[in-house]
Amino acid sequence: MRIVCIRLEEEVLEKLDKYLRRIRKTRSEFIRDLIKKHILEN
Repeated sequence: MRIVCIRLEEEVLEKLDKYLRRIRKTRSEFIRDLIKKHILEN
């Protein structure tokens, strides 16, 4: 599996963290879900 590296701006990360706290997920869970979704769509 390809490893995807994403470099995000600080403010984007802060927004992401706020969102993740709201949905109660860790960043790694979120990224895993993104990858799954990406794989399923292709």
